[in-house]
Amino acid sequence: MEYIDLYDYQRQKNGRVIRRGDPIHEGEYYLVAQALVFDEENRLLIQQRSADKRGWPNLWDITAGGGVQSGETTQETAGRELAEEMGIEHSFLGTRPYVTANFEGGFTDVYMTRIPLKLAQLTLQKEEVQDARWATREEVLAMLADGRFVAYHPGWINYLFDLAENRLQYGSFRMGSAGPGKQRPQITYENTLRAIFLRRINRFTAEVMVDGIRVCAHVKNTGRLGELLLAGAEVTLQRMDNPNRKTAYDLISVYKEELAWVNIDSLAPNELMKQELEGQNYDLVKPEYTYGDSRFDFYMEKGCERYLTEVKGCTLAYDTVRGIGMFPDAPTERGVKHLHELATAARDGYHCTIAFVIQMNGIRTVIPNDETQPEFGRALTEAHAAGVKIRYYSTRVEDNRITLEGFTSFADV
Repeated sequence: MEYIDLYDYQRQKNGRVIRRGDPIHEGEYYLVAQALVFDEENRLLIQQRSADKRGWPNLWDITAGGGVQSGETTQETAGRELAEEMGIEHSFLGTRPYVTANFEGGFTDVYMTRIPLKLAQLTLQKEEVQDARWATREEVLAMLADGRFVAYHPGWINYLFDLAENRLQYGSFRMGSAGPGKQRPQITYENTLRAIFLRRINRFTAEVMVDGIRVCAHVKNTGRLGELLLAGAEVTLQRMDNPNRKTAYDLISVYKEELAWVNIDSLAPNELMKQELEGQNYDLVKPEYTYGDSRFDFYMEKGCERYLTEVKGCTLAYDTVRGIGMFPDAPTERGVKHLHELATAARDGYHCTIAFVIQMNGIRTVIPNDETQPEFGRALTEAHAAGVKIRYYSTRVEDNRITLEGFTSFADV
């Protein structure tokens, strides 16, 4: 049995909670949330409602939506309905609705995202949805005119498509049922333990406290990490069973209050990206590919098309409230060179991408650290103008695990 909260005309809870379907009093209202998914061609993902639905059976409708349950936010409802009805897991938490509409019984918050997915990836909730397809603005309006679409006002449909065309970003997402055993790219570290960071001896070695004993650990990142590796910080170590090593531990993550765990393993971004690319429909994924005078992280082929991807790990937060990171945290002439070579390759017909894998929770985009190296920012701008795509991959970081969540693109943030 589902319960809903009731609201007054100012959208303030009035303290009443009722079962869904029970009558409501005059002056009481409830909340609805809708999730609209568009693709790169600004087509809307629409669903055909089940023949057994009480309301508008067999008609086509927007991507997903439903009533807000008691205790839920509209962001939570939009994400839940999208996952349940279509099998798409996408978080709207921390975002505002693109538009709010008042209707006779309450308020509808409309959330939007742009996701380049294939229909075969969907997992439809058969009790609610019998079919799904992509539809252009003109197709939706035609279906509305001949009675095959839920009876929205044509002006409302045009308004939603206009919003998507002019304002909509790409979203981070994953498919809720991607196939047997398939999961998001992930690294789990075995044999881990907690320690207290004391000091960094040099670029490669740190002194830490384990159970009251001072020991040395290998730092798996040569960046400065000055805002993370602070005396007294809690860190995660991985015990390495190699008698030939100088140190018995690798330092893999550090705890920072506003970010929780931050992964500092410089090898993690490439491993996550390797898993990500191998899960796509490329005919070939080849690590460490030489083009010009540079060696790039990945070369891919699909049919006659050629692709290059260079990966950069980001561990420097700039604005945790707005979810912004910075790169680089130390000058990188190699990084600048890579951008120039990517721009050249893009002009030669390669599909080129620079992928920032963000190794922090809550950070969704990355800006150039012009104070540290203005040349990198200029090279990034020039590369994008030449056709190089810029993607920001967000992650979920735990003390002994990092999971790739999805990406946004430069043009959409």
